[in-house]
Amino acid sequence: GGLRALAWHPAGAGLTYLKRLPGGGDQVVLLAAPFDTARGTVLAGSEDPIASAAFDRAGRRLFATVTRSGRRALAY
Repeated sequence: GGLRALAWHPAGAGLTYLKRLPGGGDQVVLLAAPFDTARGTVLAGSEDPIASAAFDRAGRRLFATVTRSGRRALAY
């Protein structure tokens, strides 16, 4: 899976992105400088596809839109 939804982490910890898993789920991954994707830290994962993800201003809480059976829901 390719990198999707690349964005700066609000706390300045690096870049975050969504990564598709082989089974169809997704992970939210944090990349610290020098931004080597092989060394990313998984912050959250879902067995279902994640359509979008956003952090609170402090970067401590993650909210994601997850799709299951054609229905979308907010995950915290």
